[in-house]
Amino acid sequence: MRPIILIFISLFLMISSLFSQSPAEQLAALKLELETTKKEYWSFKANSLRERKEMEDTLTLFDQEVKSFYLRKNNLQEEFYLIKESQNKVEEKFLQKESELATLYSRLDELVKIEKKKSQGLFPYLLEPSIERLGGIKELILDKNYLKVLEKLIDYRLYLLNEAELSTINNKTLLMPELKQSVAGKELRLGFIHSAFTSPQGEAILLRQTDLSGVSYAWKFDLPKPVNSDIKKSIESALKNSQEKKSAEIIVPVDVNQAGNKLRAITKSESGGFLKWIANLFKTGGLLMYPLSAVAIFALIIIIERLVFFSKNNRKIKAISLEITESISQGKNKKAIEICQINVNPITRVLSPLLERPVKNKKMGIEILEESMLFEMPRLEKGLSTLNVLAAVAPLMGLLGTVVGMIALFDVITLYGTNNPKILAGGISIALVTTQTGLTIAIPILLIHHGLTRIKVNLVNSIEKSAVMVLNKLFS
Repeated sequence: MRPIILIFISLFLMISSLFSQSPAEQLAALKLELETTKKEYWSFKANSLRERKEMEDTLTLFDQEVKSFYLRKNNLQEEFYLIKESQNKVEEKFLQKESELATLYSRLDELVKIEKKKSQGLFPYLLEPSIERLGGIKELILDKNYLKVLEKLIDYRLYLLNEAELSTINNKTLLMPELKQSVAGKELRLGFIHSAFTSPQGEAILLRQTDLSGVSYAWKFDLPKPVNSDIKKSIESALKNSQEKKSAEIIVPVDVNQAGNKLRAITKSESGGFLKWIANLFKTGGLLMYPLSAVAIFALIIIIERLVFFSKNNRKIKAISLEITESISQGKNKKAIEICQINVNPITRVLSPLLERPVKNKKMGIEILEESMLFEMPRLEKGLSTLNVLAAVAPLMGLLGTVVGMIALFDVITLYGTNNPKILAGGISIALVTTQTGLTIAIPILLIHHGLTRIKVNLVNSIEKSAVMVLNKLFS
């Protein structure tokens, strides 16, 4: 805008000077003014171009800086995403390691629990040291000192292996059941295979017991005389050799399976009568043997009561019905009523309303007899439905005991595996005891229930026949 304004100003001055000067002067002034104006114009234009060039250069530099900034920004973003991805990978690895450690912790804790359960089946003298060692391992698990836990577990298994190879003879005090007091003597132990005891009061061996609770050990005193003698000789020989520090061979009576099967076969005390057999049955069957016994006792009470009731009334029905019939045929209705009052039984309870009420016709008599039979039937059927229920409940309770026993057996298998067929066979045998008992109770109850039902039906038929006979005599 400035060049145009200058041109207009110059023209205005030139025109104004024309009116005040001569034409020649005016023309010269105009030429001079024009040249001056041109110089100013080109000077201004050159300055403008220079400023524009400087501005363009500044803009170019700024644009380059902006591009450089965006490039650095993109690089930083890429670095940020790479760092974040690396962090996520590290977190994933950390979580994975934490999960692995938790699994290791759980597995070690499970191993210690399994070892604790297995320790219940160790020889008695190993029980307390084993529990103490496993308790220390448990504390290390809580402290999450896993390497130390593995080391201690290995040491524990090596300790058991070392103990399994030891043969020792020591002083021992045992509680003798026959004397109900503790007796002191000597114990000879051969690793985990055999442990025998001798004292002035008698000899004993340590036997393994396998049942649904797992493996346990118990001292057995009531041994056959030959076995007692062999145990005494072997312990005396071992004691003598240990005192003389000799390594001589000793003959020891050993039950390698530690089950006592041969001893049970030759020991008379194992078959110690019916009561001991019942006690062993209850011990083997578990808690469900008690409700099964209650079912058997309750059923027996009902059976005895019904047998007494039917036998007592069956004998009297025929005689009383004949006596009442003769009295009615002779026209002695009062005597028939007195007979019913003196002899209280099903037939008299049915006939009393018929004889005591004024009966107008035979139809009315039949209705009275039917009403009396309705009241008498519950007495005749008393206990029979309960007996039927007990016959159904007994095998179901036995089956429940078997299911409980099988669950316990699977728990034992979890600990000891399926390599020992004795545990499996013994456990299944124990589990089936309740089912055997339930069926043993149910089958006789069912048969007796059927017999009592037949007796009841015959008794009802006899009552109905006698009642019809008396009714016919009344309206003959």
